[in-house]
Amino acid sequence: MHVLTGVDEIAAATVVLEKAWTDKRELTGPFDIIGDVHGCRSELQTLLRKLGWTLDPDGGGAAHPEGRIAVFVGDLVDRGPDTPECCAW
Repeated sequence: MHVLTGVDEIAAATVVLEKAWTDKRELTGPFDIIGDVHGCRSELQTLLRKLGWTLDPDGGGAAHPEGRIAVFVGDLVDRGPDTPECCAW
């Protein structure tokens, strides 16, 4: 921390704003918005398949043939049968 001590120092000060890592305004979609998974990995995988996603059988993630982006809102985990698997998958 630095304390500005005079009028000249205050006048010369600049503020540099850096983009937050969570700022994703450049992404334009299309999106699949998914909420409140609550550690239910099996149900999540079923939903993704119904939405057209191809799932990696070795647990390495998923891809959509049209380049859709999955956006998770709400609770990904906090209870449910597969909390560790949801985090690992």
